[in-house]
Amino acid sequence: MEKLVYYKWDMTIFEFFSMSKDILKVFDLPDDQGHNSALKEMLKQQYKIEKEAEHYHNDIYDVRVYKHLWQMPYAENKAYTDLIGDDMVWLSIKRKDKEPCKDWRDFMEIKNQLVGEEHEAVELYPAKQRVVDTANQFHLWCFKNPKRFFPFGFTNGCQMDKEAETKFGNSKQRKFEV
Repeated sequence: MEKLVYYKWDMTIFEFFSMSKDILKVFDLPDDQGHNSALKEMLKQQYKIEKEAEHYHNDIYDVRVYKHLWQMPYAENKAYTDLIGDDMVWLSIKRKDKEPCKDWRDFMEIKNQLVGEEHEAVELYPAKQRVVDTANQFHLWCFKNPKRFFPFGFTNGCQMDKEAETKFGNSKQRKFEV
């Protein structure tokens, strides 16, 4: 996978509102004709969140990095913020061609490049009422502090050596890219 490079997100608020009106039509929501001030405020907040995010891309992926508590979708929920505080980085990952992406090694490399090799991250499969599934977009939730870890998963790592045969017992593993 090619290295991710930073780019400046320079969409104006007018372009963002125009794009948002198209999205609202898809969800059959009213656009703002001066009648819906709550919607306008929500779009302004979302624009601020996107403007403050870090944006990276390579030949395959676009990734947004949200590093501040106020950017997180759970920022208004005290139960989450009391538990997690401001110790999360949210990576929002999508392919440039808008196709589904599900390559564990690519996601691991994205996490390593943008947050760090020793930081843990998870992809959540939430309860039905919390599902957000509106695009071929994927999310990793990473600890900012490399000393924090999730209290589940394997204790020790195991990988096939880059030069080793890629079959291990009855399993099969593709070779590492160099």
